[in-house]
Amino acid sequence: MSKQRNMMNNTKDIAEPFYSPANIKRLEKAVADLEKGRGSKHELIEEE
Repeated sequence: MSKQRNMMNNTKDIAEPFYSPANIKRLEKAVADLEKGRGSKHELIEEE
C-alpha cells in the first residue's frame, strides 16, 4: 500500500477531485477496512 500512497501523494498539483486529500483519506480507510474483512459482496449495478 505504501507504493500506492506515494503515487497518490505525488498528484497534489493535479486539479482532479479523485486525488483530493479528502478522497485519498476516504479511499485509504476503505482499503484498510476491506483488508480487515469489513466488506460486503453485492451484485454489480448495470445501467440500462
